[in-house]
Amino acid sequence: RSDYCVKELNTFMRRRRDEAELSSATNAQRFAIGFAHSPIGVFELGEGLAVASANDAGCRLLGRENGDVVGRRFTGLFTPESLPSVMSRLHAIRQSFIRPTQAESESFEPVDENPELQLRMPDGQPGRWVSMTVAVLPERETRSDLLVQLIDITDERRSRTELEHRALHDELTGLPNRAMLLHHLQGALRRTEANRQTLAVMFLDLDKFKQVNDARGHGAGDDLLRQVAERLRQERRAGDMIARLGGDEFVYVSEHLYGIGDARAVADRLLEAVKPPITVEGETFSVTLSIGVALARPSDDAETILRNADIAMYQAKDAGRNRWLEFKPSMREEVLRRFDQEATFGGAIERDELVLHYQPLLDLSDASIFGFEALVRWDHPTVGLIGPGEFLPVVQRLGLSQEVDLFVLEHATRQLRRWNDAHDDLLTLTINASAPSISNPAYAEAVEAAIVESGLRPEQIVVEVTEQEAVAAELAVEVIGRLREIGASVAIDDFGTGQSSFAQVATLEFDVLKIDRTIIQKIDTRQGRNVIRALVELARSMKATTVAEGIESDEELMAVRALGADFAQGYKIGRPVSARNAERYVLKTVAT
Repeated sequence: RSDYCVKELNTFMRRRRDEAELSSATNAQRFAIGFAHSPIGVFELGEGLAVASANDAGCRLLGRENGDVVGRRFTGLFTPESLPSVMSRLHAIRQSFIRPTQAESESFEPVDENPELQLRMPDGQPGRWVSMTVAVLPERETRSDLLVQLIDITDERRSRTELEHRALHDELTGLPNRAMLLHHLQGALRRTEANRQTLAVMFLDLDKFKQVNDARGHGAGDDLLRQVAERLRQERRAGDMIARLGGDEFVYVSEHLYGIGDARAVADRLLEAVKPPITVEGETFSVTLSIGVALARPSDDAETILRNADIAMYQAKDAGRNRWLEFKPSMREEVLRRFDQEATFGGAIERDELVLHYQPLLDLSDASIFGFEALVRWDHPTVGLIGPGEFLPVVQRLGLSQEVDLFVLEHATRQLRRWNDAHDDLLTLTINASAPSISNPAYAEAVEAAIVESGLRPEQIVVEVTEQEAVAAELAVEVIGRLREIGASVAIDDFGTGQSSFAQVATLEFDVLKIDRTIIQKIDTRQGRNVIRALVELARSMKATTVAEGIESDEELMAVRALGADFAQGYKIGRPVSARNAERYVLKTVAT
């Protein structure tokens, strides 16, 4: 019986051994099939990290034939930039089974749990991006026998990179956006403090871009912005950043400067970069910038210095555009005052705080007063009388331009009627219309109603618009046409000082062309006289009269008369005064 038990035990052991061998062979066969046909790149590494075998997917990833992969050192299949992560990954797996020497441990960086690695192609160029998993081959737990899987993540990585780029860059121009700008600026402030150099932040805004955008459409405006962005990008110094915040606002961050002199040179270069004419959809535009420059102070953070540059930029616009100004602490007080004006002006019309002043126009043919231009002032309850140059920008920001225009129309026509009743029906009245008014057909109806209500003759009313407002307003041609149908005249102001081409201005019908003071100032030069003479002849060819603005001396008055101008306006003839003080001009006209 003992022999029988031994025999049965041996039979059982052989059967179990045979089953184990069969299972092992089956598993090996399954492993081989999975290895060969896996869509994932699989590599078996042997002694010295040499590739002992590689499947077809792995060879395709590498752009190599199997014979060119087997036998190669696995780490040589990656770009130099990815090699440290590859070595760390392989080292971490070996370390989990065999304790490395101290020298080995000190030679590796901590392992990245999910590194993104780039393969090297046969020609040495960077190839696909992969993620890598590593395992020790079963029953061969040595430091060399490893199984590596490479998963292609190129498309996933490209999509993620594109999303990250979009999150940090402006879609229209490709420049960094506000989020990336603030991140960069925070680092730049730290670097500047460490190296004791100067950091300048420049806030850039295109002058009169809205008018160009409104006149030619948003597509043309976008094209213009792209071309401006490219010009600014070409002027970028190494290490500097140019970003777009939105609309027509850009920010330039310049490091490694040595004071305002270096910042001035950068700002001047940016101003010059955008000056050459830009062609958009067959139209040529002359673009200028207003730039606010803020130098970093020890207490500044990114938001503070950006806000300071923004404040300085608005001051540059108020100073005449096409220039740069450095931020001064006093500018912040000016901004606070402006905010106070905006908060206060809301009820100024209802509180009867707007007043009109009248500036006379001289007929150069007989030296008589021909009419008046009505100019609005704000009688601030605490500050006193505020001129239009200071408070009209507040009106524009509040969107109250049309309300102010209607106030001027109503009160000025009533005043002219009183002068007519008291003296004679001899004078003309010029009133200004803003861009929102000249693009609103209801404004022409309001002018007609005011004429009827006041009993004036339509030819006594002159509606004045600036060249840029007339060109930019989409409905300007229609509204101007309607005003002339009523019998009122239309005057174009600031002619020749804007960005409009003659072809654009020629589409408008007008009765009076006003020659700007900036042109009159050059009347003592040959070129200046030639320009004025040409404008007078242009107006006559279009059956329009001319008004020379800003006349301040006898010499200027005599010169514009000699050059053929019809009327003159300026301090030499008379300053804007209240209706009561303007009475002497009315009396003088009657007496004449």
